[in-house]
Amino acid sequence: MTSLPKLEYHLINAFTTTSPHSGNQAAVVIFPTSNDPRATDDKFLLTTAQDFGFSETAYLVPIDAEGGRWGLRWFTVVVVRLPPVKCT
Repeated sequence: MTSLPKLEYHLINAFTTTSPHSGNQAAVVIFPTSNDPRATDDKFLLTTAQDFGFSETAYLVPIDAEGGRWGLRWFTVVVVRLPPVKCT
């Protein structure tokens, strides 16, 4: 079995300019190549997001990294199911 490379990630605080421990925390995971099988594995992406435990985890996948083109996927930890709304 071939070992996959470790993924680079960054923990960020968005919407803040005053403190590194305020704002909205999120994780950003960067895939090294577009053909990494984990980049299309929804179970892996959701499990990784749950491991970080933030409200959002973003995944960047290079489409043409040299040209500055990246794919973006994001996952939240909790799935919210709302009841159907009856319109009258």
